[in-house]
Amino acid sequence: MKIPYKSLLFIILITSFWACNTNNSKQEEPKKENKISETKSSEERLMKSVEAIHKKEKFFSEDMISYEISYEFGKIADQLKVKAATDLSLIEIDSKVFGKSYYDGDQLYIDAIANAGDREIKRNFQLLYFYHAFFHLSDKSFQLSPIQEVVLSNTQYKKIGVENKNLNKAFFPKKVDFFIDQRTDMMKGLQLQTSLINNDRSTQKIHLQYDRFITVNHIPVALEWKFYPENKFTEKDFLGEAKVTKIKYYTTEQLPVTIPKNAKPIKNSPLL
Repeated sequence: MKIPYKSLLFIILITSFWACNTNNSKQEEPKKENKISETKSSEERLMKSVEAIHKKEKFFSEDMISYEISYEFGKIADQLKVKAATDLSLIEIDSKVFGKSYYDGDQLYIDAIANAGDREIKRNFQLLYFYHAFFHLSDKSFQLSPIQEVVLSNTQYKKIGVENKNLNKAFFPKKVDFFIDQRTDMMKGLQLQTSLINNDRSTQKIHLQYDRFITVNHIPVALEWKFYPENKFTEKDFLGEAKVTKIKYYTTEQLPVTIPKNAKPIKNSPLL
């Protein structure tokens, strides 16, 4: 039995239309999945908001920064002169006590004539991390924990934990809790496990409280840092303090940093 030409043409058209629709629907499915995966969690949205308040984009629009940190933890005290690329790809720390150390975006180094061991260098780089933590709250390698609401010293905070999965910076801590002021959404403190502020190398969880915020080039910075044991804020519990001064931004040409060829690399490991 022969099918009329017009009927055959109609069947071909219908079949082609059905095949096109099937292919289109298959192609659209991954797009829907991508939209779902791109949805930000409440933790990610909070961190982005905090970084915006601390002017992260403005900070990274600058090439270089210099500042000084003087700190004292009991008998441990030093004064650091820092020169750093804002993206932390190149750093020089000149310690009054121990001499110079460097970072090239991958590796930590000690100047050949520096009077320091790995521990002293890592302590100084941990102090540098405390300055730059405001601009590294939502790095892609970080895993965020659920937001908790807590009260410390009669102030309400949003507490959010961060785990640094890939240790993309040699001196970033593996785990840290950030404390976001409920009223202002500014990051006012952090907690982490460290052994670097003790002479006996014992580890403890410390709380760093940021105080005396000012703006430099429209970017907020905390000039005073106070250190306490975890959730203990009395005068007798006080562990130490650090002060930041002489903050200034530069172009790369204005503030060159060069790592000497004879500088000695030190082992990369999570800061404790």
